[in-house]
Amino acid sequence: AVDAGYAPVVVDCYADADTRLLAVDIAKVASLQLADVQSSLDALRARHGLTHVVYGSGFELCTDTLEYLRQDWVVLGNSVAVFRRLQHKSEFFDRLAALSIAHPETVFAPPMADGVWLVKPLRGEGGIGIRRYRADCEAGFDSCYWQRFLPGQSLSALFVAGEGCVEVLGFNRQT
Repeated sequence: AVDAGYAPVVVDCYADADTRLLAVDIAKVASLQLADVQSSLDALRARHGLTHVVYGSGFELCTDTLEYLRQDWVVLGNSVAVFRRLQHKSEFFDRLAALSIAHPETVFAPPMADGVWLVKPLRGEGGIGIRRYRADCEAGFDSCYWQRFLPGQSLSALFVAGEGCVEVLGFNRQT
């Protein structure tokens, strides 16, 4: 945002040093739940006359916050309906397969013991709650899915896309 000439005002759960360095103003919040962000959003709006918002990751469990934002702000990002649709993991992985987009083998029932599997929450964010699967000590299968572990470097790209255009904003590497 700074490189594009914007002066970012940020609501964030971490308020990392790099974010504090680049943001004009920042509010650190306990979570992205509406009860935790509403007063910060209102204060930042009053101080800076904000009308638009761009949201990032972390709203998988907080779609009520996205609904609130859409009531009074111009939200630059997917609609709540699109966001919720992406949370339906079986549809998401079926769509990847239909589009021939490579992804690790994914199942929605406990796998056989062969191979190495990860257990992932159905509504997860940023790697929270991901663990290695152990058939001898697992319970609570109603809120997770399994993905075959693939060795290698964990990488991601942050991008903005719309109407046939994609702009890569950055790359991340997990260490």
